[in-house]
Amino acid sequence: GGMPVVYHGDEFAMTGVKEDRPGGDDAVRPELPADLSTLAGDPGAAHVLHVHRSLVALRRRHPWLVRARTRQVGLTNTHATWEVRGEGGQVLHLEVDVSATPWA
Repeated sequence: GGMPVVYHGDEFAMTGVKEDRPGGDDAVRPELPADLSTLAGDPGAAHVLHVHRSLVALRRRHPWLVRARTRQVGLTNTHATWEVRGEGGQVLHLEVDVSATPWA
């Protein structure tokens, strides 16, 4: 399983570059605006926020994921697939596609 982590601003597709100097993490953690709805108004940020919310909902619907074991079953430059197995025999297949070609 492992523990999912959302780093400061990840859910809004915020980015920053870590610098090799004292305080170099500052750009990685930009200040969030007081009104977060301004971030959600950006189409890219709205999509990433939707994906994060969907994954949180998936984890809440399947509490067995907390103790599940994950095994990578495929890996290419643009695709990765995993099989997640619960102690009670539950199975979840996960595929990540980072290719530029959309598909349904």
